[in-house]
Amino acid sequence: MSVTINLIEGNQVTIQRQDPVEITLQNVLANQVTIQQESPIAVTLQNTNPNQVNIQQQNNVGVRLQNIVPNSVLVSNGVSGGTLNSVTSAGNTTTNSIEVGSVIANGNFLIKGLDSLVELRGTSVDFNIQTADAENIARIATTTGGTARFQLYNHLEDFGGAEEFKATSWEDDALVISGGIPTTTKFLVSRNPNEPTLQVTGDASISGDIILSSPNGTQYRIVVDNDGNLTTELY
Repeated sequence: MSVTINLIEGNQVTIQRQDPVEITLQNVLANQVTIQQESPIAVTLQNTNPNQVNIQQQNNVGVRLQNIVPNSVLVSNGVSGGTLNSVTSAGNTTTNSIEVGSVIANGNFLIKGLDSLVELRGTSVDFNIQTADAENIARIATTTGGTARFQLYNHLEDFGGAEEFKATSWEDDALVISGGIPTTTKFLVSRNPNEPTLQVTGDASISGDIILSSPNGTQYRIVVDNDGNLTTELY
């Protein structure tokens, strides 16, 4: 069955049907439209003024809007609860591209495929993995200038969400590893030409060679004997 409704004055239209139906609405003035349907339905709206459209559907629903001015559209689905399933055949797999705004997932979020790809694009991006209390555990952030940082936080008891790892692409502190209570810097790699490149707080154990360079560029290895005596030899 095909139904065409041409409305030239404000009207309220309610359509209830048990069989598949195709409906085309061509509205000149503001109208309120409510559609209740038990089977698949296709709806096309061609509106020239604001319209409020309510669609209540038990199965698949397809909606196409051709609007000149903003319209209020509410789509609810008895099977899926009115979620993104409304545009993916009520939960079936789709290969269609889907563009959405903000997304909140209350369950698992899975991306799979032979060559799965996840991209976050924008002048700046802030990707956070958080606790149930919305506190950061891991963070990847970029800036408008094209730089980035990666941070890890410790929310175990007594640590209070302290930052214990940071790697950056532009800050003076290129790499910082912290720990302890209270948290202090244990290992730091600096880009600052006025600071030591490698800074270690606390004991350091080295099992390999330590190589030092003399002012003229000659390199020497530090050697320790079994009595703890230090000597150098040409490297």
